Amino acid sequence: MDDFLAARLHEFDRRSGVPLPGELREQLTELALVSDFAWEVLCGEPALLGVDPSRARRVPPGRSESELRVSLRQWRRREALRLIALDVVRGASVDRVMAATSRVAERGLAAALACAGQELEQRHGLPRNAAGEIQPLAC
Repeated sequence: MDDFLAARLHEFDRRSGVPLPGELREQLTELALVSDFAWEVLCGEPALLGVDPSRARRVPPGRSESELRVSLRQWRRREALRLIALDVVRGASVDRVMAATSRVAERGLAAALACAGQELEQRHGLPRNAAGEIQPLAC
């Protein structure tokens, strides 16, 4: 286990180009041991290691469906890392982690629905019910 961890930490230092201070190194060690996914995200974006896991990030806007797909995918990876850190590094309760997970899902769905609504509105106008009144795309 020690060789595995030492190799991972060495790889992170090499990939990020910056040796980590003690507290961040401890967090990286914890995450490297429990999640290959978290490890890959952090190696790709080392700056995420210092982000407060208790603070959710907003979904970045996308001007088109393809831009939104890319930004949602990146946001979802970062938020998944945040949730893992909230659980592993902060030792948050199961209730807190599950509530945060639900909020991530709700925000992602809301962003995707808003983008779809804009594209459909441009193509077909506002959605209307049988009486001709404007209605939401989804309830």
